[in-house]
Amino acid sequence: MTVRAKLQRPQHRPLTYTFVPPSQGATRPELDAVAETLRRVLAMAPIDAVHVPAVRPDPRSPRRPFVPKLAPRAFAQAMNARLPEPPEWLIDRGVVDSHWAHQEIWLRRTLDETGFSSLLLVGGASRQIRYPGESVLEAARRIRAAYGDRVGLAGIVIPTRANELERVVAKTEAGLDLFVTQILGEARSTMALLMDYHDACRERGLRPRPIVASVAPVGGRQDVEFLESWGVRFDPRWRRELLRSAVGAGWRSMDIAVDLVHRLRDVVDRDALEVPLGVNVEHVRPRNVELSAELLERLTSE
Repeated sequence: MTVRAKLQRPQHRPLTYTFVPPSQGATRPELDAVAETLRRVLAMAPIDAVHVPAVRPDPRSPRRPFVPKLAPRAFAQAMNARLPEPPEWLIDRGVVDSHWAHQEIWLRRTLDETGFSSLLLVGGASRQIRYPGESVLEAARRIRAAYGDRVGLAGIVIPTRANELERVVAKTEAGLDLFVTQILGEARSTMALLMDYHDACRERGLRPRPIVASVAPVGGRQDVEFLESWGVRFDPRWRRELLRSAVGAGWRSMDIAVDLVHRLRDVVDRDALEVPLGVNVEHVRPRNVELSAELLERLTSE
């Protein structure tokens, strides 16, 4: 069942898992090991889709040198060839990176040759850069007009960003089916967005789309600073707790992530918000995959 079909079920709360692809130079044995790891993760919870991000260099990131990763579509194809029961894939697509004519070719090949039909549309990293392609809003309108219900579309939400509510409402009107947040380090901004989005949809007669809250375990200071370089804002109290000691940092980060998700669920239930709230678990770095699987299990067993 596609992601879009699953979202049509009443009261469905999406559960997704973000898996960062290995490097472009990954060998066959390495890809086999990745597939085995992913198989074990998938066995831990009823995951609706595996999100595959497009990892690109970012001047804000302290990571040097940048190691190119497998493209999301290529990675999903490699895993499909290795997994006995492949998941539904949510494939990143950077719509700003090339002209629409090139995007159309990519879309046709993706739909006709791979069968992948769920896309997470990614915009530009900076408004100061003039990109050759369409914005997420423009691309969503084009894709929906050309392919109708054949394609499921998702977008990224950054709750701490100014005017984010207006962006989410406009993308809802343009036909997006799902919103996935940036990894969250605090709950307050997402609580406010959920309430405001509920009110805005009711005023405009729109059906609220699910908002999927992204959480991830962190292994210590290096992970915290890496996430901050990507724009993640941490609650000061939680940040102090994460940096208190490298020993046990991963477990403490899972406690924080579970608490964050519970806070968001409490707001949705308390205020009877019509916004379906989902969860996305990420691992950020390969060394945190096992912790992320444990976090996934905790979130689905409570």
